[in-house]
Amino acid sequence: MEKINRQRAPKGTVTVRAKANSFEARVTLDLTAIMEGVEKNPRLSRTAKTEKEARQRLGEEIANIYFKIQKQVHSEKVFSDECAKELDQFEEFKEEKAKRKIIELADDYTLFPNIAREWVNWKKRQVNPATNKTISPKTVEAYVNSIQAHIVPDFKEYHVADMSKELIEDYINAKRKDTPRMAKDLYLLIKCILVYAKDERKLIDKVPNLALKFPKKKRATKAKIPYLTEERQSVWLDYFEKDGREFALLYSTLLQTGMRPEEGCGLKWKCVSFENNLITVENAYKDVTLYDDMNIIGHECRDDDLKTDESYRVIPIAPRLKAMLVKFKNDKMQNYKKQGKK
Repeated sequence: MEKINRQRAPKGTVTVRAKANSFEARVTLDLTAIMEGVEKNPRLSRTAKTEKEARQRLGEEIANIYFKIQKQVHSEKVFSDECAKELDQFEEFKEEKAKRKIIELADDYTLFPNIAREWVNWKKRQVNPATNKTISPKTVEAYVNSIQAHIVPDFKEYHVADMSKELIEDYINAKRKDTPRMAKDLYLLIKCILVYAKDERKLIDKVPNLALKFPKKKRATKAKIPYLTEERQSVWLDYFEKDGREFALLYSTLLQTGMRPEEGCGLKWKCVSFENNLITVENAYKDVTLYDDMNIIGHECRDDDLKTDESYRVIPIAPRLKAMLVKFKNDKMQNYKKQGKK
């Protein structure tokens, strides 16, 4: 509501008065927080040749204060309820605030962590032409963890255009001192995100020419690989078979085949050939983390692809394993018959 009289108006009320050859738009605000360099009840005024221009200039100045304080207090509530109610009637401020919000959102969008999040969602949908597959859920989880633990906190104030060669190399070299392996992973991750920002989003013209080198990981030649001797294996197999529960029989199968746990959990009867004494490994039963954007919303156990192409293989069935699996299958079939199942 606008008033042009001497009565004290509520905070946030805009008044306009004619002055010689110009107009002056005025307002007194009531802020919810006292900020450095900003009074609790600042009195603002803007003058222009026309009333419309004076109002526009005042709207811009109120918006300046609004966004300055909002960034410091991280809250939408900048003005008192009474003041906000009056300002809601000041169209020039409302229009300027809406326009500025679009600019602010566009500005936030180009922040490097936001592009990193967008890259993950894009990467999940890409199909590798060599394998005709998308990246695995475990790989997605690794990307998400790296972005949330490192990219978001370390680059929260940097836009894509700020990611210079010097900035990235200094960051990676600092990481090298504490976590050399993580430094290499972050280096590759940052490069991938920048390539996406250039090729897919057209946010930068070129990717910085990074010249960091990483030594190849040396294989340990003297390390002794722990293993169960044949004697100890026999002891464990006896224990598993005596126990008889399904998880114990699973352990026995893993021990006698060398399968990964998820491969053993995903093993199906159609992949077991008792006639040829062979097990075909072609499935894995995994606990997959489910994401909504970058937020974990749950877990799901399901059949999935194996870890690598080399993981698809055929394994011979040892006589002891065959006897155990035949007995287990027969017992299962008997239970199904009792329950009326096929």
